[in-house]
Amino acid sequence: MYHCSLQSINRKIVFGLLFLLIACSPSGEKETVREAVTLLHITDTHVMNLDGYHPALAERRQHYSHTYGALKEFFRSVPGEVQADAVILTGDVIDFYEGETDDGTLRNRQVELFSRLYKRSPAMLLMTLGNHDITTYWSGLEEGKRATQNNSQKARAAWIRNIPCFKDGTYYSRTYRVGQRKYRLIFLDNGYRIANSVLDGLWDREQRDWLRNQLLAGENEVVILFYHIPVPIGDTNQDSIHFKLPPAGWLESEIDGDGIMDILNSYSAVVAAFTGHGHKNIIEELPLPAGHSFTQIETAAFASDPNNWRVIELREDEIVISAPGGENFEKRIPIVQ
Repeated sequence: MYHCSLQSINRKIVFGLLFLLIACSPSGEKETVREAVTLLHITDTHVMNLDGYHPALAERRQHYSHTYGALKEFFRSVPGEVQADAVILTGDVIDFYEGETDDGTLRNRQVELFSRLYKRSPAMLLMTLGNHDITTYWSGLEEGKRATQNNSQKARAAWIRNIPCFKDGTYYSRTYRVGQRKYRLIFLDNGYRIANSVLDGLWDREQRDWLRNQLLAGENEVVILFYHIPVPIGDTNQDSIHFKLPPAGWLESEIDGDGIMDILNSYSAVVAAFTGHGHKNIIEELPLPAGHSFTQIETAAFASDPNNWRVIELREDEIVISAPGGENFEKRIPIVQ
């Protein structure tokens, strides 16, 4: 009788402590405090299966036919070797959402193909969409008909339905507590291409409003963005490797509006962004008129070389970024907040 009473008391103590931990968390969820968080960044995996597609289309995309096996092997080895808490894939996850078949109809089984790989990641897999992930490819035999994004909403619905990280939509955030520092990772969707756009992609008004709300709500947080198409930044470090060059007067005109550069200029909490799309390894730091700076990092395409991956280590006082394919650090971003 005494033993049963003691067990009951112990259970009440445990449940009480759990309640206090949850209640004291600002989000209502228990936060695990860590000494550091290790992330793996890859991009432009271009996974595909060409079986059943039009021969002309299959021939044109054949150069990425090895990617399914390469990513499967990557999941088997690299996340465990670097002890990654999460793998982050910034777009062009697959080579196309749907493609033309032999009889001229469209087949859209690539998202379901990737979902099998998603389950193989030994660490949490967080992703953004790229332009290829929402694109329809045709054989190209018909004049002027090679690729469109006319079915982009249908494609996004398939990603949300099949991939757990998109369960709340194709843009979302996650948080980590490192010592006394809270990091917010924000994943954006800018895979839709616009002709003649300086940014060569779109953050729609609703997404920009959502991003501002995330930044307003996250007081004293350090924010890192993840998206596919980089913003244009010149060769600020003079290494002859740079993003798409912006036109003269571009930054000032963007800051005067309500676009992404105005957001970066307005919120010093955003210290870095990781991107893909250009298939190059680039790091550029952009000083902003408000007095703080923003670092944009691109990792070259995994589809071109499976060694194109970076380790990102979140520490209490700095973010440390490795050179591609190893753990030797290439860039340190001090946290001065």
